[in-house]
Order: sequence, then C-alpha cells, then structure tokens
Amino acid sequence: MTIQRVGWGWRIRVVLFLLLVLPGAGHAMGPYKSLAVEPEGMADGQLRLPPLREVGTRSGSLMVPVELDESAAWTGRWQTAREGRLVLKLVLPAEGEWRLRLTAPDGSVKRFAPRMTRSGLLGNGDLPVWRQEIGSAAAGIWEARLEGARPGLRGELIVEDDAPWGLYLHRTGGVDNPGVAVWFFHREGASGVIRAPRVAPLAVKHARLQVLGPRGGSRLVALHDDGRHGDGAPGDGVFGASLADLGPGDWLLRAWLQAATPDGRMVARSVEEIFPVVKGGPRLAGGASLERGEGALSVRLPLEGVRDGQRFQAAVEVWSRGDGARPVVWLGGIAPVRDGAVRLRLDPRWLGRAGRLDGLELRAFRLQDPRTHLPLLERARLPIRVPERLLREIAPYHGPVTREMREGPMPADLAARAEAVGGVVMLVHGYCSTGVWPVEDFTDYAVFEDFNQNRSHDEFANLLLDFGAQFPSYGIIAHSQGGDAALHLKTYYWSGLDLATGPRLLQSLGTPYQGTSLAGRLAAIGKRLGIGCGPNFDLTYTGSALWLAGIPDTSRAEVYYYSTSFEDLWWRFDYCDILTDRFLRDPDDGVTEMWSNQLPGGNNMGHETGWCHSADMRDPPQYLDHARNVEMNAQAAR
Repeated sequence: MTIQRVGWGWRIRVVLFLLLVLPGAGHAMGPYKSLAVEPEGMADGQLRLPPLREVGTRSGSLMVPVELDESAAWTGRWQTAREGRLVLKLVLPAEGEWRLRLTAPDGSVKRFAPRMTRSGLLGNGDLPVWRQEIGSAAAGIWEARLEGARPGLRGELIVEDDAPWGLYLHRTGGVDNPGVAVWFFHREGASGVIRAPRVAPLAVKHARLQVLGPRGGSRLVALHDDGRHGDGAPGDGVFGASLADLGPGDWLLRAWLQAATPDGRMVARSVEEIFPVVKGGPRLAGGASLERGEGALSVRLPLEGVRDGQRFQAAVEVWSRGDGARPVVWLGGIAPVRDGAVRLRLDPRWLGRAGRLDGLELRAFRLQDPRTHLPLLERARLPIRVPERLLREIAPYHGPVTREMREGPMPADLAARAEAVGGVVMLVHGYCSTGVWPVEDFTDYAVFEDFNQNRSHDEFANLLLDFGAQFPSYGIIAHSQGGDAALHLKTYYWSGLDLATGPRLLQSLGTPYQGTSLAGRLAAIGKRLGIGCGPNFDLTYTGSALWLAGIPDTSRAEVYYYSTSFEDLWWRFDYCDILTDRFLRDPDDGVTEMWSNQLPGGNNMGHETGWCHSADMRDPPQYLDHARNVEMNAQAAR
C-alpha cells in the first residue's frame, strides 16, 4: 500500500526538480496538449460558448442581511404573496444568545428561542442555523424582531414560501462592458436544465442591486428597465445594470426585487451570484495565417496588449472556404503567447482527411481567461492566409484518427516513463475540504491534500499535475470539484494520467460538472459572516458552462461519475442540509443537484439515495459508501 501526502516541503522539492532537471516540464511552461476534434464532434455545437442569457442563476427565496444595532437588536419586514408554508432560516454565529419575535399579518405574535442545528457547509459543521416552519402561513406583511445577541453581530435571514415566483439573473456584455440582467419568472413547471425562463407578468415596484468588492466594501447600483442597460426592451420586466466601472477581481452581486402579483399581493425575492471582472483583454494585431510549426502546421494569430508567456484558453473552427463550405477540424487548448502571437497546432492529416481544399476560413474563434473561462476575444469569422504551396503539399489521408491527431505528440520525457512500474490511484478531495476518502477502502493509492483552499479548475489541475509528477502513472478518484479539476487536467495537460492503464481513468462522486446554485449564495453568506473559503466562479452555472465548452467528448468519455441524494421518507425532512434545502432542485445531495452532476458525453454510473454530499448532513456522507469505494478501487486505472 502506498500513501503519499502533499505538503509545502514536497512542493518545493518538486518545483526545484522540474526547474533543474526537466526544463520546460513544469506546468508554468506546459506541457500543453494540442486539442483537435473531427467535424462529426462539432455538429452539436457543444464546443461553442453558450449564450450568457441561457446559463444564469435561479432563486426562489429571499435572503435578508441581518446586522444588530447598538442596542443589540434588528428588525426586518417582508411580504408573502400566497397562503401556505413559510420556512425561516437564521444563520447567526451566536448560538444560545438571542431570541426572535415574529409578527404575522394579523398582528399575532410568536416568540422563538435559539434551537440551532449545525450545517455541514462553510465551516465543516460549525455553522449554526435556526430553522422554523410555519404551516398555513397567511399572506401579507411579516415582521421579525431579533434581540439579545451582541451589537454589530451579522447574519442572514432566509425566507422561503410557497408563492410560485422566482428570480433569474445572468451576466450581460463582454469583458469591456460587463453587466447583469435580472427578472421574475414563474417557477411552477420550470425545467432543471438551465435555460433562460420566460419573464413573469408582474409589476415590479422595487429593484436594487448590491455590489460587494473583492477586498471588502459594498455599494448599491440602480437596476433599470429602460432598454439601455442590457435589459432588453423598455418596460419588458427585465432589469439591468452596467458594471463596466468595476475593477478586476471576483465581485459578488446581490439583487432584490419586489413586485405585485396579478391579484395585487406583493412578492419579494433575492438572487446572489459571483461576478468576476477581467481587465486588459487581448486584441488582434493582424490577420491569421497558416505556417509550418514544430513537426506540423500551426494557425498563427498575432495579438496586441499581451506579453510573451501569457496564457489563454483558445478555440477555433477550421472550415473550407467557398461554395459548399464545410468544417475541417476544431482546434483548442491552452495557448501561451510567443513572439506576440498564439499558435494552435494543426496536424496536416486533418487537411488530408478533408479532401480537396481551395482555401480555409476560421470560425467561432475565441480566447478565454484560463482562470474564469470568460471570453476575452471573439470573432465569428476570420480570414486566414494560406500559402498555396502548403496546401499543395497536403497528402490525402484515409487512415484512422489517432491520439496524436487529437492531442499532439506526447512529450519525450513523459513517453520515457511508459514502461515504468509503480502506478497509483490518486484520491482527490474538493473545494474547501479537509479530506474525504477512507483510505482503508483503497489499495496502491496516493492521497492528495490541499485542505481548506479555494482554487479555480486550472489552478487545482496544476496542483494535481505537480503532485502526480512523483508517480510514473496514475488514475484519479475524485470528490466534488476534484472531479472537475481531474477532467481539466486530462483535457489540457500531459501528465501521468496519459500513461495509466485500467478500465476507468477518471472516477468522480458528487461533482457539479454543470455547476451549483450554492456557489453564489454560500459566497454571500460566507462573506457576510467572514467564514468559508471565498467565491469560486468555476462552480457557478455560468462558469461551468463556459468551462465545459472547451472539453471535447474524447476527454468526457474517460469520466465515470456517480451521484447521490437524500432518502425521501415521509416521516423525516426531505433534505440533506438544513441550510441548502430549497436552494437546490430535488433530488440533490445538499450541495449539488442530480441534473447538474450529469456530464454530457461521460459515463453515468448511477444515482443512489440515502447519501449526502459531506459530513454533518442528514444522511451519511457519500464518500463513506464502502461498496462504491471498493468498486471504484477495483476499476481504477493506475
């Protein structure tokens, strides 16, 4: 049995080894794969960026900031639009120190003492949450009065009711003019797949947006329905705001809207989202050209406003030119700037496979920020200069599509390890984790540790790359975001994954491949309370959709993924976590929804009930399922 744990001393040794012994092998200089996909894999549009309007965040509740004044008291009011169940949740780090008075629309008063339950989020079970459910709650104005805790204490009051309206928020504009749009929609019958819902015909009375800075501070921004703020047509019920004046960093948005329903009642909702801003995007400095590269051809794109060594996620479709234009190949990967240009390797066999070509054209070209996957530069079409002599030299190709055609040539130093023994299965945790896998369920394994951290998919993948450098080969079993990072590593970087043998290269459990609505909401709560690991845009619906647009089916096919949810029993609450109940669409595991666990093109290994995402939830944590762990261990590539 092999157990390896990553620490700073080990990291320093690996970095020195890479710098002194294997120049250029460390992740700062690559080794990047040169991705290519045949025309058949381009047909469904999966490798194109989705419209931002279709990958927003939904909310069906109201989240109100709580801050006790100098007299150690706070009062909040809200309106409910329909009689029915009312659920209140108070997140307050003052267990046993407070009391709450709730006044109903008819003036009746209920008093509550602190009976806190621990949430398994944002503090590994140390987050106290008070929950109170009121059946057949009347519609109208409710008031909560909180007293007894210390002055200045901050928290969040979450209000959930049965009124069928929610808020939808999505990003607008490009990198130079970012903005946001938000509107009410009708929740009943809405699909779990993230697509922009239709605007509900409600009369919005109040709309405001709070913008919280990466390093503290906040301000209110006006929301407009005038057709001039990325909000559609004037008076259409969609409200927007321009945020072009924000500096770089990960901002947090909180929008509150209140509206009159068709029967004259009032409904209030809030929605929270992570809003990264990237400044200083690249600009094209001339036309694209086809040139000879290292052992192949390359598409060269000259840039301005960049520096050598700067990296971008790049993608472009190569098409034949003229009448009857047809796709030839999709090219992608992480492309560093060299001599003022980025280059995408083009294996000439793709051109030979396409048949007679009179010329080429580029379509759907984009450069993305590797950390956030936000598009920095896009062109629907680009001409490309192709020397006639290069086309004349292309030989017809009727052979199979090879791995080298799809990923480029394997680095020599990695290929030299192909016959080495000692492969392992790497056990990987997720976002803001303290470790998950019970090692007694595994053999010939290595434990990756990067505890209580917040990493982008790319940063996470590079830590896996560094850690795995000590093994000749490895497969990965990952929990939560670790599955995203493992897929990112397999897609973009050459590593020991590419030498592993065995049935399943990548296995994941509870991985939000399509994001989670909790990313924004928990970031808001964590920022308010000063706890947690901070915002992670990659885990939002928007960030996940932008990231997935660069992952080919050949990489996805290497993933075997599992999902779980709570056991739905009539005599118990039907949720995994007291805080995230109703933030997520059932079935869910307390952090991710079953639908968002799905990886199109991957291998779905099934969904089980009775298991939650992590510790301190209602059902046992999913990673302690001994039978599943033994199966994954037996099937793991090494």
